[in-house]
Amino acid sequence: MTVPLMVWIVISPMLRISAGERWDPINWLINDVGRFQAILYVGLFIVLMMVCATVAQIMLMLKTSKRHLWSIGSVAAIVFLPPIAFGIAQVNPHLTPFVWLFSSFPWATMGHSSTPLVLFALLFDVGILAFLNSYLSDQVKSVGQSETQEIAVS
Repeated sequence: MTVPLMVWIVISPMLRISAGERWDPINWLINDVGRFQAILYVGLFIVLMMVCATVAQIMLMLKTSKRHLWSIGSVAAIVFLPPIAFGIAQVNPHLTPFVWLFSSFPWATMGHSSTPLVLFALLFDVGILAFLNSYLSDQVKSVGQSETQEIAVS
């Protein structure tokens, strides 16, 4: 999903045009935000998609009859609850970019957060993803062992 955006970020200096008085999104992305920070934001988005996929898989491993609803609800909560809560609490992404970096809309802080802050958020999200994948791996192993034992017994 993010490959076209990554290609655009990489080749955008070749697309640069003189804009004069009007706002130029390409100039803004390259000069104000920076290409490296834009790539970090894309990385945040990719990691968020992977976290959502992992949470969906964990919820689908439940033994309830409505596990698909739990999966949909969990992913929807991850995506929509933080921005809604920040909006209700009137947390401005320009004044407090740190919390917005952990939501599904980290690009709201583009140009207002430092590169080390974005890098820290990305590393933290990768840590969460590693923990969730480890948990999912343990769940898959335990299900596989119990099914193997059932086959051996019968």
